[in-house]
Amino acid sequence: MGYECFNNKHERVLRATEEIVEAAQCLEIPEEQVHLLIKRVYSRPVGEIEQEIGGVGVTVLALCESLGVSFQELTEREVTRIESPEIMAKVRAKHNAKAADGVATFVPAEPVHLDEDGSWYFWNETWSDKHGPYDSKETAITEMHKYSREMGLGQ
Repeated sequence: MGYECFNNKHERVLRATEEIVEAAQCLEIPEEQVHLLIKRVYSRPVGEIEQEIGGVGVTVLALCESLGVSFQELTEREVTRIESPEIMAKVRAKHNAKAADGVATFVPAEPVHLDEDGSWYFWNETWSDKHGPYDSKETAITEMHKYSREMGLGQ
């Protein structure tokens, strides 16, 4: 999705919520029970983010243990799956459909990005490495195409 989406706290918590709700759906937790839980959580005082994130981690690890699966193996498998170009394209399309529904931030398909300092850059195919800075959009696009050819990714 790119750094802008990846580094957006609002976006990340919505995505984590979506994954947890999908896990509940897989385990046949009734939708009504999920709604009641959300209503209960929002009726209580706001917690501390560090403690809440820690609770998410502990809870997911405990869920994996109760299912007899390895959190690490499942995570590694998912990272490998989502790094494929076909899946990346599907994820971007699904994400932008969610944005149209108001539950995500729209991610533009623009391959190069203007940084706050006025320079241009692009992300690698897994959005883990930022390439740049470049003086112009045209140079960034040229360098991105060169990188793509070198990596065998086409244009």
